[in-house]
Amino acid sequence: MSDQYLRLIEPRAAFTAPRQHRPIGRYLVENGTISNDQLVRALELQLKLNAPVGEILIGEGWANENGVQAALAEQYDIHPADLIAQRPNPALCSPEIRKLLIRHRIIPWMRLGQTVLVATAH
Repeated sequence: MSDQYLRLIEPRAAFTAPRQHRPIGRYLVENGTISNDQLVRALELQLKLNAPVGEILIGEGWANENGVQAALAEQYDIHPADLIAQRPNPALCSPEIRKLLIRHRIIPWMRLGQTVLVATAH
């Protein structure tokens, strides 16, 4: 193959390294949702219970579900889905795959062009 066909229109990185994720507890302490002492206690409980820190914080009453979800969205640089304000499109969920979707806790949410956005509980 000739080099004349292998050129970039504009220079740009072919691969972008993933963003370094800080632990969710750091986000929650920095935004004032929990104290540093609560984070330390939750991490101690995590070792005993083998449960996600966010679930422990909610279970202990130190954080609410909305605060933990917002921190997770920030941590992973994603946008939380508001399935009440913008209901999922039922046409995207065929009867053949419903059991699979329920088992994996995902739901086809909306279509943007040729792309189907899904919402997940994870």
